[in-house]
This record gives sequence, structure tokens and C-alpha cells, in this order.
Amino acid sequence: MRVRALVYALLSFAVIQFGLPALVPPGLIYDHRLSYEYFRDNHADLDLALRAIKSHIRREGLEDYVILLGDSVTYSARTSPDQSIGAYLEAVAAEHGRPTHVFTLAEPSMQIGDTYAVILKLRAYGISTRHVISNLLYGGFVARTPFPPAVFWLENDLRHLDREVYDRVRSHLEAARLDPLAKPPKTLEARFDRYVSQNVYPVIAPLAYRDFIRSAAIRLVTGQDPKAEKIDPRPWTEKTHLKATLQLQEYQMAFSDRPFILDETNLQVYFLERIIAASAITTPGDEIVFFMSPVNQTLMAVNVAKPGYRENLRRVDAWFGTKPVTYLNLESAIPDRYFADHLHLTPEGNQVLAEILWRALETRDHTGGAQTSDAAGGP
Repeated sequence: MRVRALVYALLSFAVIQFGLPALVPPGLIYDHRLSYEYFRDNHADLDLALRAIKSHIRREGLEDYVILLGDSVTYSARTSPDQSIGAYLEAVAAEHGRPTHVFTLAEPSMQIGDTYAVILKLRAYGISTRHVISNLLYGGFVARTPFPPAVFWLENDLRHLDREVYDRVRSHLEAARLDPLAKPPKTLEARFDRYVSQNVYPVIAPLAYRDFIRSAAIRLVTGQDPKAEKIDPRPWTEKTHLKATLQLQEYQMAFSDRPFILDETNLQVYFLERIIAASAITTPGDEIVFFMSPVNQTLMAVNVAKPGYRENLRRVDAWFGTKPVTYLNLESAIPDRYFADHLHLTPEGNQVLAEILWRALETRDHTGGAQTSDAAGGP
């Protein structure tokens, strides 16, 4: 009897373990992007998004798709998923007769080391990185003293996926660590809990999918999304607090005019080199597109007019000019009316940026080579 009960228990577990992922609607996990409200509280939800994307690619037999990486700019933090850069890029591609799926794996506050970790995760899942677009922030090249950490969210993933790189930046991360989920536990019980949450939960389906199952159940009962994203797509001109907020040191430091040192002592450069090497272009049509995020030229007028700031942008242009990637300096390419604040865009701004990125992809396809540009006009 006990043996039979054990067999039934094992069979039931197997059915749940392998059947549950197929029962969870992919749109619940990934809808143009993985909701920040889920990712922030449980970084392992990124793996569920990757599984959903891989399943979609396999099911549809996709070969021509684009991966969007980066931070809140590419994530389109002030707008809804269907108003995001990724959604508009798909729409633009369809309008030009080249249906292209776009998968957004950017998340707010991601740093350059997080982007590298996502690329390693993509490779581990067998998802192609042939067509990658990632935004960069001017502030990413500013010397870290030690903040912000070069890896904000995915320190644990980097440690597992590339120990050599992790060891290279470990002392910096320990000095600058901000993510509460990345701080080392102090007690044996806390260490055990951390081990279980990072190594056991992700491989047991009912635990791995618990965030989404719980939210779906609450929505079914109450009709309310317990993790609804907080968005504010209004233009910056309607947000009177912005000018005062942007005077805070954390924002001003991100626009520092101190000369950039563009060698591997700069962790932005160090990780860019790793990203370029990890996404080595070996096949005609492969492409990595980096773009300097647009900046609201009116709202940040004092900062962007400084000679040192302009010179730093020229230095970044020159550095990318020696690399086998496409680089777009879009720092002043988007009209101010399309901004929701100093960096993030309104829905209309996301559409304009998507059109610029599409033109870059089309140019790349026709020329078959890397390019560097500091002009990409919008309406």
C-alpha cells in the first residue's frame, strides 16, 4: 500500500512538474516584457520569461527575431506594455512587410553587468543573440564611486554563469551592493532560505510559478491585478516636480562632465567588451546595436551644454567607431515633446524611437557592416 501511495505521489508530482508550465498562459508571464513588479521581488521570474520566449520561438519556428536589452528606457517604464518600444518595433516591422518578433528583456535599474548576465542566460537557454539591441546611459560611463554597482539585479546569475568576470568585479560589487536580494545573509537560517529560494524554487514548477499563479487567482476572485504596473505616460511639461527632483545629487552625478576614461578600468567599458565578445558576429546579418539613450534637451539644458559633457559623448562615439557593432548616438535625436521626464518617453516617443531603431536595422541589413551614427532624425 505504501509503495502504491509513493508511486501515485511521484506520478502526481511528475504531472504537475511537467504539466503546469504548459497550463500557465504565456501572456500571464510575458506580455511584450516581463513586468517589473514581478522581477523586482523575484529575479528568478526572468527565467520563466526566458522559458516562455523559448517555447514561443520553438512553437512558431522563429528565426528572425530581435532581443531588446537595457534598462528602464528600453523597458519603456512610463508606458504600458502595448505602448512599449518593443511593441512599436514589431508594428513598424510589420508595416514594412517584414514581420519580426521582438522580445524585451530590459528591466528598470539594470546596469551594464546585468545586460551581460542576460546575454549569458540567453545563450544558456539556446535563444539566439544574433539580433540584439541595447540602450546605454551616459551615466553608465561616469566613474562609479562606488555607486551605482555595475551589476544591480543579477549578481547571483553572473557568479554562476561567468565566475572569472564575477571575481574581477567582486570587490566593486561588495562595496556598492544595493539590491537587498543580493546582500549576503547573516545567519545560518537566512543562508539556507537564500539557497532554497535561488536553487530549489526555480526548478520545482509550483514554486517557480507561484507569483503568477497567486496573481491570477487574486484577479479571478477580485477582478484586480495585485501587481499592476504603475505608469505615468504624461509629458514632462505636466510634471511640475521634475526640475527640483533632477537637482538631487544622484541625478546630477549621472550627467557629470568629468572626462571619461574609456579603458577597462571603467566597468562600463569592461562589460561592453565582454558583451561584444559573447555576442561575436560570425554570420552575415548578425548585428548588435547599441544606442545612447535620448535625453530631454530642455529639461537637462544646463548639463548637456557643458563642454565636458559634449566631449565625453564624442569620446564614446570614437570608442564605438573601433568596434564591430552598430552604435547610434541618439542623445539629442528625440524632440522634447516626446519625453515623459528627463530620459523616459511618452507612448508617442516610444513609437518614434522604434522607427529610428527599425531604420538602423534596415540600414545594417543593406550594408552588411557595422556603423556609427550621431544623427537619427525623428519627426
